Amino acid sequence: MKTLLPRRWLNDEIINFYRALIQVQCNNQNRSVWSFRTNFYSTLTSKGYKDVKRWTRRVESTIFEKELIIIPINVGSTHWCCGVINFTANLFEVYDSSKILKADEFGENMLDYLKEEHFDKKKVKFDTDGWESVECDCPLQNNGVDCGVFTSQFMRCLAFNKRVDGHAQFDFDQSKIPYLREQMISDIRNKEILGKAVELQ
Repeated sequence: MKTLLPRRWLNDEIINFYRALIQVQCNNQNRSVWSFRTNFYSTLTSKGYKDVKRWTRRVESTIFEKELIIIPINVGSTHWCCGVINFTANLFEVYDSSKILKADEFGENMLDYLKEEHFDKKKVKFDTDGWESVECDCPLQNNGVDCGVFTSQFMRCLAFNKRVDGHAQFDFDQSKIPYLREQMISDIRNKEILGKAVELQ
């Protein structure tokens, strides 16, 4: 919890717990959203599909019936950002407050993942036609320590805020980060997201 104090890097435990709160609330509200733990992407890219093929066993049906798959990503062990598989628009989206992760790199890795996941779970090839990778507009940080808070809030907004003309809507910027650090401490202690109680399973 001390990593949520001002000007500290968030660790994976905080981001995973906050992600879990978001996921449970999505489940309770029947939102068509699934999210992976923070080590999913690094495990996939370093060890291959075989090491993550069981990570979707808790998904009702398969991930291909979801609208959004949210993936918190650690880049180079020092920077947090967020990737999204948008099944509604056939997009691989990157939300990065420091513009470090390249959308093409993320998209290529996730397309390979979807091919293997689709064949493993559905026993037929995945239709790759029309998929694109995009670096999406999002709030930017002005320091080197707040990326974890930005990523956590990207996940929250992506999960709960309605899109406008297909674009994600964010209700924060750098000026709100001190408040959001305090809010995340409250959320984690109370097991709720911005005052909306959830029950962890």
